[in-house]
Amino acid sequence: MMDTYFPAITKKYRCCDEYWRDHTDGAVKVISSLFFLVSINASLSEHVKTLPHHDRKNIAVGICALFVFGFFNNAEDAWLVNLEANIMVQLPTGYSSFSPQH
Repeated sequence: MMDTYFPAITKKYRCCDEYWRDHTDGAVKVISSLFFLVSINASLSEHVKTLPHHDRKNIAVGICALFVFGFFNNAEDAWLVNLEANIMVQLPTGYSSFSPQH
């Protein structure tokens, strides 16, 4: 999907991965597809939640992918809260989006 919709960013990610593999003897490398950092929030109990945080390993001017999956009551349980933007958005299962990183 990244190749199709964001070819320039895909190329940038691959160049970053190559650079860091070469300069750290492979200690720093992408861990999933083209992304250096992946966070999966899975429902292992009644609720899924994270503490407020900043994603500090992002590539500048990159893409943040968000995929919502699982079985839950969309009307009550699926909310994305962005404190910086002061928004709270209800998300249904099956939702996916790509947004710019900053």
